[in-house]
Amino acid sequence: HNFATASLTLFGGGYVMIPVLNVLLVEQLQWVNTSEFFLGISLGQVTPGPILISAVFFGYKVNGVMGSIFAALGIFLPSSLLMILASKFYSQISKNHSIVSALRGVKPAIVGLIIYSAFSLALSNNTYDNKAYIIPLILLAFLVLQKYKLSPVFAVILGGIAGYLVHLI
Repeated sequence: HNFATASLTLFGGGYVMIPVLNVLLVEQLQWVNTSEFFLGISLGQVTPGPILISAVFFGYKVNGVMGSIFAALGIFLPSSLLMILASKFYSQISKNHSIVSALRGVKPAIVGLIIYSAFSLALSNNTYDNKAYIIPLILLAFLVLQKYKLSPVFAVILGGIAGYLVHLI
């Protein structure tokens, strides 16, 4: 139920769901602690649909295999069915100026939510005592990605190495 509600009510994909899932799973339901939440998000990064597939990990953590099955169904089924239904009416929807305008207005909000997700994850992680380096690393990664058109794969690898080196200090 909780995953289905989050899946149906958010625009912008999985990264927008991070703060919502964090509040839901860590603070409200207390199914996982902060470290387990970050582990689940991190593990999901090696799969297609990384944030949404993390729900399977959280479901497993709470109730084993059955929990993972219900979490997967809850996170994927409602939005999938909604998209199948919407695709039937795509031609009418794409010509409706009100809907097109509303979706155009949602796009900047989605970008803002993704940025918020990144900062909330970075700043809420209790693993590190000194968080002063996190924002400069985020800005450096953004600049390197923009200037050198570096593949995000390499950015993640370099970010992991930089985080590890900072952690050693």
